[in-house]
Amino acid sequence: MTIRDRGIGMSGETLQRVFDPFNQADNSLERSRGGLGLGLALTKGLVELPGGTIRAHSEGLGEGAEFAITLPRTKPPQQVERAEPAVAALTRQERILIIDDRRDAILPLNRMLKMEGHTVATALDGASGVAKAVEFQPRVVLCDIGLPGEMNGYAVCRALRSLPETASAYLVAVTGYGHDEAKREAKEAGFDYHLTKPVGKGVLRELLAKRPRL
Repeated sequence: MTIRDRGIGMSGETLQRVFDPFNQADNSLERSRGGLGLGLALTKGLVELPGGTIRAHSEGLGEGAEFAITLPRTKPPQQVERAEPAVAALTRQERILIIDDRRDAILPLNRMLKMEGHTVATALDGASGVAKAVEFQPRVVLCDIGLPGEMNGYAVCRALRSLPETASAYLVAVTGYGHDEAKREAKEAGFDYHLTKPVGKGVLRELLAKRPRL
């Protein structure tokens, strides 16, 4: 599938980092066109979840842009059935809680994890995430940092570590910030691991496979 527009276009430098989180073609101080620069990074993550690819092309500033998306064909039912035992062998089934205020981030993760055989619950803010964790008692928690309300991801982590029902859970910070300071703050709050959005299937499989077992 190919999508074209007649927008502001992109320079060669912008094309090299167009799928990086928080990257924008509009680098002016005012950022008159708005946005956080996460749209294409999230799109790339969604396309790659089922094994697809996305490529960007532009002839230059003022020349618009073109995005080509390639997705794998759906396997015949009999092939899917034969593949299920192999998939199940890759990772042990887990009880996983996703805490994120963006539904467009929760939905693909939720779907992907359930397809892998995990039991999944979700919450849209920190306070409800802590309450859901006490009720659901997950073994793994994937928690965004920039949550609405009084509890951000760091506060959620500290709360879960203080509760007997969730103190031993494997807590993973999932955020758009991947710099060293963000990783340090996540570790100090009590997170076991730090992931930078968007999160692909392979990364999650490896993370769950390496999770320490009690």
